[in-house]
Amino acid sequence: MISFDRTEREIAALLWEAKDPKVIAGALEIAVSTAYRRIDEMCERAQVNGRHELLLYILQNPECLLRGEKTPAGLHEQPCECGSPYCLGGIMLLRRKIAA
Repeated sequence: MISFDRTEREIAALLWEAKDPKVIAGALEIAVSTAYRRIDEMCERAQVNGRHELLLYILQNPECLLRGEKTPAGLHEQPCECGSPYCLGGIMLLRRKIAA
């Protein structure tokens, strides 16, 4: 189980909003290299490959944006019925395809 510190939660929230690392750096008043490094560290701890998978991780585990919340590392296997907005949308799409 992992949790993100305050800065990492701010970075995660900005990734959720589809901001790139340069915009994140400007918003948080940190160096661009620091934004990239922090994103790489978050990816390593979340056991995902790159910021695009990190965004998927955040969408699958929105509680990671909350202080003190611990979330499991790695992406959910699909189809997943965990109830996250991302996974729930995937389940609904799958059910529609099966019903058609």
